[in-house]
Amino acid sequence: MRIYWAWAISLNLIFASAISASAEPLSESFKLKLEATITGDISPKSVRSSNTGFVSAHNMMYSHSVTIYDARNLELVKSISDQVNLKDLGIKGYSGLHRGAPVEGAFSPDGKHLYVTNYAMYGKGFNREGTDAFDLSTNKVVKSVKTGSAARSLDISADGSALYVVNYTSNTLAKVRVSDFKVLQKINVCSRPIGVTYEKLQQRVWVACYGGSIKVFSDSQSQ
Repeated sequence: MRIYWAWAISLNLIFASAISASAEPLSESFKLKLEATITGDISPKSVRSSNTGFVSAHNMMYSHSVTIYDARNLELVKSISDQVNLKDLGIKGYSGLHRGAPVEGAFSPDGKHLYVTNYAMYGKGFNREGTDAFDLSTNKVVKSVKTGSAARSLDISADGSALYVVNYTSNTLAKVRVSDFKVLQKINVCSRPIGVTYEKLQQRVWVACYGGSIKVFSDSQSQ
């Protein structure tokens, strides 16, 4: 039996930025120029900006970590291990330490929390393949929830109250309440869902299906 999770990372970081009130040139007028190449004990599958001064990299099972960088000076702020004790997080039926494979991330609207899906779970009670959801507070895991098998992508609602996770090999979309990491819904969506985004103007969740279709779900009071 394959078991998968989603994680959330709460960053104990403070960043103040000043935004100029004057009109800025459009990005289309610039040319890309390489500033730096970041290396180290990393194997990033994806990166995500908090839009508050930090960037996260999700390093799969090859490095078993999430690394956080200062967007101003490109320095490493923290390397967060994906190792957790599920029993300590209130997850029954497991003992000892487990490791994941951080694959994608999504920041909360205020940039203070990072939610991370994990493509695999390693440890007693798991097969090699798995998915995890971590909630790390003060740079460590504090919450965990089962979402489905091989969670690939996730997004967060505009108000920061719900996560949407697609599970690649269980063919499902899971909606998770952020406050207590409870799965509110799990929907059989399509074969091999691989991408998801929340569109805030119409309050819809779009799911990319690897087989050649897009599923669109309403998630509002008026539905």
